[in-house]
Amino acid sequence: MTLVSLPSSNNKLTGKFEDYKDHPFSWWEKKGVQLGVGTDNYVTLNTNFIHEMLILLYTDAVNLKITKLLMVTTGETRRPYISHLLWTMRKKLRKNF
Repeated sequence: MTLVSLPSSNNKLTGKFEDYKDHPFSWWEKKGVQLGVGTDNYVTLNTNFIHEMLILLYTDAVNLKITKLLMVTTGETRRPYISHLLWTMRKKLRKNF
């Protein structure tokens, strides 16, 4: 079973979190909960999938690394592969600037 996190919805519609940093995504991840990320109300909440991922990254920017977040959201289990893709993207970006 996968727990799908909907940060904007969880925060704005439930009123359970004073701030996004209080969202338990990082805690769930550390406990080994199988996680997903999504958005259930993109029109009302003015959000999208990338925005929701960034919210989660900012909830625990020190411990929840971008590679881990990408692994959770994509289902990819090969950390070296995700890391390779990020470095490849970085090299391409540097060429263009």
